[in-house]
Amino acid sequence: MSVNELKRMLSICGPLYKLLKEVNDAQEDMKRSCADLSEYRQHEDENMEVLSSAHAELESLLNQNLHPSSMELWVARESVNNALLIYNILKDSPVKVDLEKKVIFHKKELASVREEIEKHTQKVRVIFPSCEKPELLLDGSDLLPLDESGLLPVLLKFL
Repeated sequence: MSVNELKRMLSICGPLYKLLKEVNDAQEDMKRSCADLSEYRQHEDENMEVLSSAHAELESLLNQNLHPSSMELWVARESVNNALLIYNILKDSPVKVDLEKKVIFHKKELASVREEIEKHTQKVRVIFPSCEKPELLLDGSDLLPLDESGLLPVLLKFL
């Protein structure tokens, strides 16, 4: 093999090696993304199990015609849907229930939470337990600083 042929072969192999490395890196990125997606789906399933369990407990209480004077439920998700789902179970019930729900929201989501709640009811009080003014309307004004977890605890009371 001559020197020129060797140089020509190296000039082809260099870019080919670079391309192969890029493909390999892309495959690694894809594997990491798949693992992240799998973990996300697992958390989603766990959250749905918690919600289903809470839903079943509340239905059981209502079916037994119990009248809890106060009940608290932590919903550790980033939307108001779970709280509203539970509220919807209770509002159609023949049993009068005063239900307090502690719902954790990211601060930036308060506006969309307000809109979602307004679609379902006008009778909502929002209580920020550590605030000087304990009762505030959920209008995005007068927000508390975030706690250590980066979440803003909000207590919703459906009357």
